[in-house]
Amino acid sequence: MATDKSSYIIVGAGVFGTSTALHLIRKYPRATISLIDRRPFPSDSAASWDWNKIIRSDYVDLIYAKLGQEALNLWRNDPIFKPFFQEKGVIWVDTSTAGRQMVENYKHFGVDIDYDLLSVEETKKLHGGIFSEADYTGVKEVLLNKNSGWSYAKEALESAAQAATNAGVQYICSAATSLKIDDNGTCKGVRLIDGRSISASQTILCAGAHTARILAETAPERDDLQAGHRLTAAAMPSSLADLNEEDANLFGSAPGYCHENDPKGGCIPLPSERKMKYWNMNVFTNMVTHSSGRRFSTPPDGQDNKQWDVPAGRQKEMLHLHESIFGDKGKNFKMSKYRLCWDALTPDEDFIISRHPRCEGLSIGTGGSFHGYKFFPVLGKYIVQMLDGMLAPELNKKWAWDRDFSKPTSLWLDSRELNSM
Repeated sequence: MATDKSSYIIVGAGVFGTSTALHLIRKYPRATISLIDRRPFPSDSAASWDWNKIIRSDYVDLIYAKLGQEALNLWRNDPIFKPFFQEKGVIWVDTSTAGRQMVENYKHFGVDIDYDLLSVEETKKLHGGIFSEADYTGVKEVLLNKNSGWSYAKEALESAAQAATNAGVQYICSAATSLKIDDNGTCKGVRLIDGRSISASQTILCAGAHTARILAETAPERDDLQAGHRLTAAAMPSSLADLNEEDANLFGSAPGYCHENDPKGGCIPLPSERKMKYWNMNVFTNMVTHSSGRRFSTPPDGQDNKQWDVPAGRQKEMLHLHESIFGDKGKNFKMSKYRLCWDALTPDEDFIISRHPRCEGLSIGTGGSFHGYKFFPVLGKYIVQMLDGMLAPELNKKWAWDRDFSKPTSLWLDSRELNSM
């Protein structure tokens, strides 16, 4: 049970960690709370550091649809997040009936949204026909949700971290290398790469793609502590294209575009910089052999985890995605930057928000699975509920550390290796 007298260490200042720090200090303003990350905030090694991110509540899964509506309300109204949210709409292009099911979910919750279910021909006429040359093979219906949009991602991350530190959270810029476990198997804090040791009564590991490595370094002899099959560090490529003035005027106010056809990915305008941002859902891993003999994926060693070193093969895939969305209409776009976004992927793409069942004092908040950012304003609320023992039973089951992964559903489980590119 969390209290004002408790002390907390939160490892990782992405959306899980930063949101947890913010919600904890709001609920327990006299508690001692430390937020630790290897980089100054906004942490540019986090999956949540980005130029922009899609914000939507369009989900087939009812729990995430409801959670998305709660988060979307805060994106619109909370002064921490509101300045960065752009309600420009999102187009969902899919060969399945997912768009219609998403609309049915809104009706189920009694939510009034401004949407259209469009034919392909109607979609091609949107926004001056900028999507008229996209690949619509097998697509019968397209969802346009005008109440969705996108956020300036790193700016919102910085805003929330600043609000947390203003309220009393201590930000420690150093890498956590391992947890401190006493002779009784209780977590007592963390060890940092600079030699310091920080203690607290509760440690919340929100380390994303670094989770497996931290647990392996903590107690390599303990199989029961490890991430195992629950989490895989995976990277999703993204890129920026420069737009000339004419294209910036035409494409700059476009909605976000989610392209569920092959190649899967999407794009979001970045009008403040006269650019277009893309993401490609062909993710990959970086398998290593730990000194303990364990094999797991983890971001590469080196400056910024080599996130700017995108293999040439991946760059070609980004160009293919660009052409699949804009065709000849994007012929003047110039790809200028490429980046790898490392996240923690679970087999079912559900989060992990759970106490570690075999390590007292340790909790886990991670598993964003490339869709966690949009829930940024509310993630910490549910992590605090978990710490307080107040998380709803259906969420306890869905987000448990120990749950049934025997029937994985993630589209990305057969990810390729970084070195293969």
